[in-house]
Amino acid sequence: MTQGCVLALTDEPLADSVTLTGDTAAISLMATPPQHQRRGVGRALLSQVIDDYRRRGVTRFHLGATEAGRPLYASLGFELVAESPVWVLERSG
Repeated sequence: MTQGCVLALTDEPLADSVTLTGDTAAISLMATPPQHQRRGVGRALLSQVIDDYRRRGVTRFHLGATEAGRPLYASLGFELVAESPVWVLERSG
């Protein structure tokens, strides 16, 4: 398993973390500051990451999405296959 991180700097950083296992890449921590959303910045970053990893032989990508990110991922061809539960442990006392 290898990991990589992509960072694009505008007036605030945009980040993307990729974990590679065989021919599958897990994309996590995709973050676009609100003032850059819906302007093509996240699409450009994610498209570049996908293209780069495809050149390296990756054939499958998966990621988790917030509601805000779902339209972007769907437009790039990602399909929803499961809803993931989120577990939280609050600090007590």
